[in-house]
Amino acid sequence: MDTKDFICPPSLKFNKSDFEIGNAYGAVWGMNILAGELPDEILKDFLIKQKYDKLCKEYDELQSEYNEMLDYYNED
Repeated sequence: MDTKDFICPPSLKFNKSDFEIGNAYGAVWGMNILAGELPDEILKDFLIKQKYDKLCKEYDELQSEYNEMLDYYNED
């Protein structure tokens, strides 16, 4: 093991709405607010929806992997 193994991630993948670094997921969102007095509730709702969408995507991926494993073990 050398210094590079501690500095460089094992993998880096950019998806349409997020990115993966090794086993970790990340995302960046930006918002240009033109209204002078935008209620905090609207921003909170937006951020909650983004998190919900991400969790649904991860759940679907895990469910798919789980079903593939079940199919593999039930082939007998």
